[in-house]
Amino acid sequence: MLESVEGLRRYKFLETLFASHNQLRNLDKSLAFLSGTFAFLKELDLASNPLAEEPDYRLKIIHAMPQVELLDRHVVTVEERIRAAKLFEETSHKRAGGIPHAKHSTFSKGEKDLYREVAGLRKLEEEKRQQAERERALFYKARTYIGIPVPNKKAENKEKFGVGNREECLDDWEKNQVKRLFR
Repeated sequence: MLESVEGLRRYKFLETLFASHNQLRNLDKSLAFLSGTFAFLKELDLASNPLAEEPDYRLKIIHAMPQVELLDRHVVTVEERIRAAKLFEETSHKRAGGIPHAKHSTFSKGEKDLYREVAGLRKLEEEKRQQAERERALFYKARTYIGIPVPNKKAENKEKFGVGNREECLDDWEKNQVKRLFR
């Protein structure tokens, strides 16, 4: 039985975490750890844990971890995201006198730099793909065959195989190959 999610610290790149039917109790502590550690988490299942009984459990997770698309095996809807944002806005204004609560992060400076570099590379790849798409569209838009000479091999073939190519010019192998064609 799992009593804390902090033992999963080394799995920072998890995309799916099924931790239902355990003994996870403190939602705020678990949520601070999960939101600061698992930036790539898309599916999270914490159902049937004591923390799932806490008020606004689902909305707190949706707000703290906006990348989660599937929570407790149910798709996170736009309406839930809006409700979570409103709830958090109201509670942060009451708690901090209008100053928004800063999100806790456990990433080192090197990891943050790496994430920034990856984001920059993805942006460059997308720009290259869009440029190639624009060039391809221009190419096909301007493509026309009017005035382009069509290569003609007739003269070249006549030189190689036409005049002067008689049976006596062929070697034995070529003669056998030609004989098969006329049987």
